[in-house]
Amino acid sequence: MVSVYHFWTIVLAIAGMVLYFICFKSTRENVVRIVAQPSLNISLQTLKRNRPLFMLCIGALCVLISTFAVSASSLFYVRYVLNDTGLFTVLVLVQTWLVLWHRTAGAGDGREDR
Repeated sequence: MVSVYHFWTIVLAIAGMVLYFICFKSTRENVVRIVAQPSLNISLQTLKRNRPLFMLCIGALCVLISTFAVSASSLFYVRYVLNDTGLFTVLVLVQTWLVLWHRTAGAGDGREDR
């Protein structure tokens, strides 16, 4: 059973790479830049001067790190505690559903009093 999954994973990965290469070779960028792209130094100076932008970047970085941490801990749990990696998809779907439910119905957004 594992060899069947392994075979189809390789086949689909190769097909994806071929299609990606075809897409890459067949498209051309037609954007004319009016202003030169700012250097890294200018971008870092902008971050230093713009506190809301800096906080937004830090927040996005924290969300990204927490997403990777939750995924890694979930994979560890299904692999070593439950001994069934097939449950990883189920666990991710349940987590996603709970997050969406909590955001829309459970916690609200603070507008209940209005």
